[in-house]
Amino acid sequence: RKLKTITFLGRDGGSTKGVADLDLLVRHDSTARIQEAHQLLIHVLCEIIETRIKDNKT
Repeated sequence: RKLKTITFLGRDGGSTKGVADLDLLVRHDSTARIQEAHQLLIHVLCEIIETRIKDNKT
């Protein structure tokens, strides 16, 4: 399998935008708000991964 990559970006994404398979971009000027959104996205991704792992074991 090919490993997929994800970037967590803020503002306009900067020079890193487009490097990964999936950019999760939070368009905001506040670093604190961007980090909060990234934390939420990480939790959601973990939940999705955990669910898929559980489903594959049954």
